[in-house]
Amino acid sequence: MAGLFGSYILFSDVNGTIYIDSKPCIGARLEQRVRSPYGEDQAQSTETNADGRFSFPELTEKKSLFSFLPSEFAASQEIKIYYEGKEYLAWAHSKRSAERNAESDGKPLNLICELNKSPDEADKYSGICKIVN
Repeated sequence: MAGLFGSYILFSDVNGTIYIDSKPCIGARLEQRVRSPYGEDQAQSTETNADGRFSFPELTEKKSLFSFLPSEFAASQEIKIYYEGKEYLAWAHSKRSAERNAESDGKPLNLICELNKSPDEADKYSGICKIVN
């Protein structure tokens, strides 16, 4: 957390690539949502480029009086992919720290997603995307 009156990082920067049949998935629409523990829910969307790549800037929230009350930080994160009339769960996670990249153990949040893959449930997150470094 950045200073007493700084901001919480609800969802760190995300960069990724989506594949279908091991080829870049062009023109897939992605929606990123986060449920804030203290304020308003936030959402943003993007599309994959000609290389199947996408990115989202970090989502933050300024600290408020409510954020200083005793409570546990927990931001519910989700990314969905929409492609050719189908919906895919790319990422679902409950972030327990307001620090940058806490959802990926302090490393940049770089994802590889394969649409033909079944969602996995890892220890910390679920979905068809995997963290790569």
